[in-house]
Parts: sequence; structure tokens; C-alpha cells
Amino acid sequence: MSSLSLILAESSLEMVPTEIQNHPSVISHSKKLGKSPSNILLDNSWHYAAMKGIQNENKRGRPDIVHFSLLEACSIPLYFEKNLQFTFIL
Repeated sequence: MSSLSLILAESSLEMVPTEIQNHPSVISHSKKLGKSPSNILLDNSWHYAAMKGIQNENKRGRPDIVHFSLLEACSIPLYFEKNLQFTFIL
């Protein structure tokens, strides 16, 4: 049986960009996680205020899309048969 590739292009998955790492909402969230602002994912639900005005703000900071896509993909028979491949294009 052939395999199927799941490609998530422009998946809005990225680390917090340097231009907003010093914003209070980013710093607060990073302290809650116990990580540095440069080591956390950009998430518009936590960093909405910081993201105002950055380039392509409406296309960024959506790790939930990748998360839900992977959860759904991992629940189909192709995954259990090891016939599903994942590819991310950032």
C-alpha cells in the first residue's frame, strides 16, 4: 500500500520574533512557562497585544492549527498502519 503525505504549508508556527520579545504580554507568558521569550511559540491567544502591527499579524501565531491537524491525522487508520507522512513548510 502506498503512503499519504500530509503537508501543512504556511502553518503559522514560529518562535516569538525578536521585535516583540520585550513586550509585557510575551514576558509574562514566558515567565509562566519558565522559558526565555526567544524559546516559546508565538501564539495570538497569549500574545495578541504584542502582535498588533507586526507584518502579516493575521497569518501568524496559530500553533493550534498545527496541533489540531496532527491530532486528527493521528486518529485515522493510515497513521496506525504507518502509511502517513507529515511535512511542514514554514
